[in-house]
Amino acid sequence: MITSRFLNIKNRILILHNFPAKQNKLLKLLYSFPRFIQAKLMEFSATEIVAVSDALKQVLEEEVFDRKLKRIYNGLPIDPTIDQPKSVGKLLWKPKEKRVVGFIGSLTPPKAPHTLVEAFRFVTSKSELALLGPGDPIYIKYLRDISSEYENPVSFLGFHNDVNQFLEQVDLLVVPSSHFESFGMVILESMRMKKPVICTDFGGMKEVVVNGETGFVVPSKNIKAMGMAIDHLLRNPNLRKKMGLAGYNRFVEKFTSSKMNSEYEKLCVIV
Repeated sequence: MITSRFLNIKNRILILHNFPAKQNKLLKLLYSFPRFIQAKLMEFSATEIVAVSDALKQVLEEEVFDRKLKRIYNGLPIDPTIDQPKSVGKLLWKPKEKRVVGFIGSLTPPKAPHTLVEAFRFVTSKSELALLGPGDPIYIKYLRDISSEYENPVSFLGFHNDVNQFLEQVDLLVVPSSHFESFGMVILESMRMKKPVICTDFGGMKEVVVNGETGFVVPSKNIKAMGMAIDHLLRNPNLRKKMGLAGYNRFVEKFTSSKMNSEYEKLCVIV
């Protein structure tokens, strides 16, 4: 980015996707000067700094930068086959129940799958929880231990490179993240497949999911509220269908790659 400034490249757009890492007081003090220098170099080098959500934009403006940032949402192609991986294996999984609650992501504490697994004990509707993604074996064992006595099955599917195959088989998606979730691309992938989404109110996810319209937004780490929202959707197939369609329409209106690209093109024209 600095080199492009000295090469006199007109459009130097810096896109930021992540929240600053949370630090204790000592680390914050130790890293305050290097962080200040880094921010100043970014401001010096970039003609525009873009955040992918309003939540991220607000934090960066308050804690990192001394200038106003732009907000441009992430986007995906309307056709899910366009961004499908070139080499796709078959997902060797058959749901154990007719109704399936899905999770996609790394099985790590910041993604909070433990919150979802714990919330699943409040789900009384006959269903299956399926978690797609890699993770630390010790943490996965912890998740298995939590769910070992549940009446409803919990399946750990590991990594698979085509989430669309998975989404075709689930009835709804849950994104329980409690840290660092500035946007949530998996939400768009689910909306594109006409699946309702339940997410927490952390970060930028609540800007994507419209509570009560395309899914539900529940308080972060509120296990019971998450479980009750899941159970409510499982018991109401018409509501799932209605929310899934509303989510798809919202995706087409606001979160396509064409929409995203046009916003970046405007920045290039302005400079």
